[in-house]
Amino acid sequence: MKPAPSRGPPCAHAACLLNALVPRVVCPHACAPLCSSAVAIFLALVYFRELSWAFSAEVTAILVCECAVAALAYTTRPTATWKAALPAALYPLSLLLVWFLEAVVGWD
Repeated sequence: MKPAPSRGPPCAHAACLLNALVPRVVCPHACAPLCSSAVAIFLALVYFRELSWAFSAEVTAILVCECAVAALAYTTRPTATWKAALPAALYPLSLLLVWFLEAVVGWD
């Protein structure tokens, strides 16, 4: 029997993240509780071990991009081919956002 193709880690899907925030969104992987508990464990480790956190700008850019792609996927069915340019444009925009947050705002 041939193994099923891997789709990557289930928490990488925007539908899972949306499912944790908006319960009416159906997550095809049913992994929202796993995502939430993994984030909680990670943040607890950072807090209780008093680790330094120097990734606020990068994490903010990632969350903005994920929310933008999730909103695009959530609002349009079926997706037109021309809309593939919107997520592709998020890469240079995320670089600009990280630069802005680090250079202008002063985040780490």
